[in-house]
Amino acid sequence: MGSASIYSRISKSMVEIKVHVKGEPIIRCGVIVVCKASSAYIIADTRELGEYVGMKRITVDFPDQQTSSHNQFFDHNGLLGIQCRLRKQFDHNKVSAVEFDEEALKSLDAVYVYEGVKDIITPGNVTQCGTHMFSVTNDASALSEFGAPILNKNGMFVGMCDSFGYHLSGRTILAIAETLEGSQNRTFTNVQGALDHLYDTI
Repeated sequence: MGSASIYSRISKSMVEIKVHVKGEPIIRCGVIVVCKASSAYIIADTRELGEYVGMKRITVDFPDQQTSSHNQFFDHNGLLGIQCRLRKQFDHNKVSAVEFDEEALKSLDAVYVYEGVKDIITPGNVTQCGTHMFSVTNDASALSEFGAPILNKNGMFVGMCDSFGYHLSGRTILAIAETLEGSQNRTFTNVQGALDHLYDTI
């Protein structure tokens, strides 16, 4: 699957999160991890967003042009969860949850990073792998480290960027799922169980 096909796939699972401050809003991207007819759960990097939860108006814009303005937030271990409920049903030709790939990454695996604010997708490879963190060689924009999704060659979600040093580094699917369960005060068992719990919640 090439960059164009991966872009088409991930663009249905990305949202724009806007913090309405004086002047221009702060815009960051989030990833739809579970989705029903008219509700969804989003994850994003908490940096530059978490400090405004409960203080400023935060809206979430979906790919089908719907906006959620009444949201519930869960800030845990650097990951911001956003539970959204809309008045109308999603157009599921344009909106869908990202597909997780639980298979462990290996060094030199091909991956893509999608930075949604600037709408940039870049190819690269895995360099270092751990249970909870890994590094990639993908080119980075100034915003990539703030939660840009990392996708494998099949366009499936394998991690989320959360730092930039010599290379971009990201959380693994396992680390994300553990954090999601922690944000709901539940004991982690497995990735699918964490997603099922979120699906039942929304």
